[in-house]
Order: sequence, then structure tokens, then C-alpha cells
Amino acid sequence: MKTQTRRAHLSIEERSFIMSDRIRGSSCCWFAAQLGCSPSTISREVRRGVSEECSIYQARTAQQAYRIRRMAVRRARKL
Repeated sequence: MKTQTRRAHLSIEERSFIMSDRIRGSSCCWFAAQLGCSPSTISREVRRGVSEECSIYQARTAQQAYRIRRMAVRRARKL
């Protein structure tokens, strides 16, 4: 699942890939090599994507948190 060029944000497919292989115990460095991004990107993603109810990374929870963060930093419209 290697990407050709690196975008600024992880997609839901990439988050699902992290979730499925995270259960198997894969490391952040391995994920980074597979997705073509920095290991720190993966570690931050895993930290942000852990649900409050359980301490397991969930792709859906991570995607929802991403959308909330994106909406919070948008500029207010002038008109």
C-alpha cells in the first residue's frame, strides 16, 4: 500500500490500514515505510486516534477527530 507522492493528510484508507496492522503489533517505522511518510506522523496519528472508551486505535474515531480539528481551524467568512 505504498503511495507515489505524499499528501498533507492521511486518508481513511490509510487509517484503516494502520488500524488493521496495529492489531498485529506492527511498528510506527514499518507503517511509515509502507505509507511513505514520517514515523512521527504515524505516532501522532495513533495517539490522536485512540478512543476514550478503549485504548485501541480506531480508524473511524481518528477520521472524526481529524474532521473536527479541520473545522476548528478554518477561517471565518467575511460576508
